[in-house]
Amino acid sequence: MSSVSFWSVDESFAGWRTDPNQRTMDLKPDKTEYHAGETARILVQSPFAQPVNAWLVIERGNIIDQQVVTVNGSQILEIPITADYAPNVHVTVAAVKPVNRDDPDFPYADIRVGFVELVVPPDQFDLNVTITPGALEYAPGDTATFDVVVTDQAGNPVQSEVSLALVDLAVLLLKEDNAPHILDAFYAPQPMRSTMGSGLLVTGEGMAIEEPLPGGGLGGGGGGEAALDSMRLEGEDDNVRRDFKDTAYWEAKVITDKNGRVSVEVPLPDNVTTWRMHSKAATTDTRVGQNSADILARLPLIIRPVTPRFFTVGDTLSLGANVNNNTDAAVEATVSLEASGVTINGDVEQVINIPANSRVLVTWPVSVDDVPWADLTFRVEGDGLSDASKPTMGVGDDALLPVYRYDGRDFVATAGELDGAGRRVEALVLPQGVDTRQGEVLVRLQPSLAAAIIESFDIINDPGYPFMECAGSLSDRLLHNTSVEKALRDLAVENESLSTQLAALNPSDATKLANLQMGKGGWGWCFSNEADPWISAQSLLALIRADNLGYDVDPAVIERGIGYLEDQLQAVNLIGDASEANRQAFFLYVLAEAGADVKEDADELVSEHRALMDPYAKALLALAYESAGSPGENQTALLNDLNDEVIMSATGAHWEDAEQDFLNLSSNIRGTAMVIDALSLLQPDSPQLPPAVRWLMVAREAETWSTLHTTAWAVTGLSDWMVASGELEPDYAYDLLVNLQSRVAGSFTSAEPTASETGEIPVGELLTGDTNFFDFQRGEGSGRLYYTLRLNSAIAVDQLDPINRGFTVERRYFDAACDPEVQTCEPIDSIAAGQRVRVELTVVVSNDRVFVVVEDPIPAGTDAIDPNLLTSETGRGGSIVPQEGDFAHGYWGWWYFDHIQYRDEKVVFLSQFLPAGTYQYSYYLQPNIPGTYQVMPATAREDYFPEVFGRSEGAIFTITE
Repeated sequence: MSSVSFWSVDESFAGWRTDPNQRTMDLKPDKTEYHAGETARILVQSPFAQPVNAWLVIERGNIIDQQVVTVNGSQILEIPITADYAPNVHVTVAAVKPVNRDDPDFPYADIRVGFVELVVPPDQFDLNVTITPGALEYAPGDTATFDVVVTDQAGNPVQSEVSLALVDLAVLLLKEDNAPHILDAFYAPQPMRSTMGSGLLVTGEGMAIEEPLPGGGLGGGGGGEAALDSMRLEGEDDNVRRDFKDTAYWEAKVITDKNGRVSVEVPLPDNVTTWRMHSKAATTDTRVGQNSADILARLPLIIRPVTPRFFTVGDTLSLGANVNNNTDAAVEATVSLEASGVTINGDVEQVINIPANSRVLVTWPVSVDDVPWADLTFRVEGDGLSDASKPTMGVGDDALLPVYRYDGRDFVATAGELDGAGRRVEALVLPQGVDTRQGEVLVRLQPSLAAAIIESFDIINDPGYPFMECAGSLSDRLLHNTSVEKALRDLAVENESLSTQLAALNPSDATKLANLQMGKGGWGWCFSNEADPWISAQSLLALIRADNLGYDVDPAVIERGIGYLEDQLQAVNLIGDASEANRQAFFLYVLAEAGADVKEDADELVSEHRALMDPYAKALLALAYESAGSPGENQTALLNDLNDEVIMSATGAHWEDAEQDFLNLSSNIRGTAMVIDALSLLQPDSPQLPPAVRWLMVAREAETWSTLHTTAWAVTGLSDWMVASGELEPDYAYDLLVNLQSRVAGSFTSAEPTASETGEIPVGELLTGDTNFFDFQRGEGSGRLYYTLRLNSAIAVDQLDPINRGFTVERRYFDAACDPEVQTCEPIDSIAAGQRVRVELTVVVSNDRVFVVVEDPIPAGTDAIDPNLLTSETGRGGSIVPQEGDFAHGYWGWWYFDHIQYRDEKVVFLSQFLPAGTYQYSYYLQPNIPGTYQVMPATAREDYFPEVFGRSEGAIFTITE
């Protein structure tokens, strides 16, 4: 079925049927698109019976051309098309009928406006980019060459800037390109944004003009990487493929010569794959183009490891390797596996025959040892051909695979101090079901706060520390690290290694945090679309601290943050509870740190709500007065309150909220740290400080406090106390006795105030079923002895019970082939490789919770199916379904959940706010490698309050052949 529209035009008047209330008239072009040099003929269908003047405007964002024309009834307007009109222009004709008092029917002025778009393809701006590789096939590690030639549409050479990226094609196929073709990006048709003629319409009886919505844009980003220390197998040669990269080459700006040519050489990584060289070109006069070319990297005989991305101690599985013979003759070869971190339960070497142009899978049964990393090397050699490879998904320079201990996040850790000669005894009972063949007790002794703070730096900046690059976590780490750096500078502590690390980490984290700022100046929690006021204030504070240390922070970012925070301040008469008063105090403190004059607002808050504020808020407000240069009666009153509200105990002094301020992420530890910070800066001689510091140090869970957030504020307070007290002169002997036997002994002196001593006691050397005593002893002399003790142990799966401390978590596995909508599905604990598994997590939340993290570790021989990748099956995406309420099963887009992450070793669900209720989380697994795997329990917790915690049972899951 088809249709054709046509118009007949003559010089006489045609009464076009238009609604006079709409004030519009039709414009009809003679073609759907035009090219430069052509002439567009536009039919104007004027409803007026006499000739009238009309304003003809050609525009695209700005006015390109304009003129006054006369329109008489049906008329053809001719518009020459130029190259400047690409990719499109909008033509507006506003025809005005003047006042005619002699017209008995309509003596008033009148107007009609017509719009039409003229499409002009931007062919003349399209560059031809030709990429010619030096060869179509290379060996891994070879140097590949590429010649790039840029010409215009006529074939003339063009000097231009080109970007070049050589990327593994397997990676590119996982997702659609996040950017359009460069010609479309530069020359996409633009919407009509003009209001030409609307002023006339407004005066012509007030008709409103509907304006089209503006267009959007696309962007991209980059990332970083961290290296691990080498754990190369002893005696290993350099011919092992271990340098596996997703991107082999990236250069944003390469200049072609006057002939439009440029050549590059690229050392190839060790991947056996198809590489795609992609280039985009642009000139100073905005001509653009792009193209790509592929090369193949392979060997005649290839070994491809088949391994999990990680292991769990005690797993038993089959490691494998596919051996590819790419020659035209059969090859008899010896295949071997060299391993550290796993025990091979069979022959290390196997002899196989690989037919021509075929592949053979070789397997080795292994069990996983109690080590942090596994180092694997797969080799094949035969008929004069050979290859050797590390796992392609390994970590670091030597492609190591991480090994996780089976645990239920129920660590045993403590800390303490001795401020004089004496002893302190800690008692430790090994948990039921502990494996005495694995694990150890780690003890650290430190002679100063500086040593303890440096220890916390090492822990939270370790690549293995659990960390999400979100605004909350980044601001915590930046706040911690800038406090450490400031203290080192103020005390003139020489630590070249630490200073070098800080000089790299702090500007990097500041840049990442600044890039996460939202449009209105705030910051949100992980992947949230809404700014959170507290996280925004702390993010701004962390950036201010980085800026004060001399790091480059964009002033516009800080200004936008200040504006956002000022908008969050409440009128004091609208503050109704302690949480709101506390938050107002924190905002004023941050604004004062940014240089704002907050005295008037602070005075009002003290006057109206001093009794409502908790101690930590009073401490922050006292600091705000100091930063604003306005100490006085109110600051003194707040400090007096802090001295009156202190709580003394056997472990020292601390401060507590009247009721825990969950909405502001408060805890007794963080609140005490904030008070310590205020007293250290404002009343360094306060008698409350030494016992408060002792209480805070005892509150550590080994080297750090319970969360990164708490650790950041604890180190902030302790750093300022360390500067105020100058605690860097230890001089005493120490000894640690374990069950009456000396295990760590020595002395600390002022020559090395940041030194520390570490001892490890294997679990197998401790008592089971009885109490172990750790006797920390300190001799006479100056300084304090700080100690930490952490038990790292492995517990049998059947001995690890579920925990409900605010969350109840249950996990079940089902065969994905069973449809719960039409049949009853029974839980499973095994399945054949290549099948699918549906995972269901049920989480019961007893009260409303904020910043919730649900983590579900997966069996090592499986991969979580990420529905965002093009390789995933339709319908295999994760979902979150409330089991109560009016939401249908499988409802997607439910607003309480912000994000799902599919990681190598677990799936993570994030929720900024989770009301009380029962929820079901669902996703799918792809079992790949046969074996029996220990699966750590699923957990749910509040990110800032880890004591609010739930844990499911652990599991053993088997994947069969």
